[in-house]
Amino acid sequence: MSRCDDMALVSLTFQGASEIVGSEDMGILVLTTTDEKWQVSVLCELVMINQVLMRNGHAQRMRDHLPEVLWSIIGAQKHEYQIEITDVANGKYFTQLVDKTALTRRDLRVSDAVLLAVISGMPLLIESAVLRKQAVPFDAKAHGVMVPANVVTEKMLRRALQQAIQQEDYEQADKLNKELKRRQQLDGGEPDAADDDTLHEG
Repeated sequence: MSRCDDMALVSLTFQGASEIVGSEDMGILVLTTTDEKWQVSVLCELVMINQVLMRNGHAQRMRDHLPEVLWSIIGAQKHEYQIEITDVANGKYFTQLVDKTALTRRDLRVSDAVLLAVISGMPLLIESAVLRKQAVPFDAKAHGVMVPANVVTEKMLRRALQQAIQQEDYEQADKLNKELKRRQQLDGGEPDAADDDTLHEG
């Protein structure tokens, strides 16, 4: 894995996107380490996925759009920025925009962070401990995407549980049920370590 000097951070790049079978409004952003050995899956709205895909390789034609205009203003300040994914719990990645010049940090959604990284070219980094917890081997030829259960919304977990039961996939149903119970037990407590369970999406 390619490491950066700051803390134990690993560089990620946007690799592509995948649909979620049975979902009309959600999809998956696929991030990989720079050596393309490991993959991190980000669940987000299809509208955000479309925004990222519109810019991937087509930055010039998007230069008069609002995100690009705002970045041109911010980037003119000559500050050094990077994006850090620092934790994950209960369906959410914790992500920050770091201004290394002004020594400030601001929270932002992970899907917005990916969009900003694509627009600006700024480093998109993940703490190595989070990567070890979330990453699965990357296979460019794979037809589906493996998604850790801890980044799936509770609504989607319940829907996947129902489908697993209907398909008599009791092993998968047990994993989903355990994740749902784990979240219920937390009941708003501190972020907990994620299980190794993964869901398979087409």
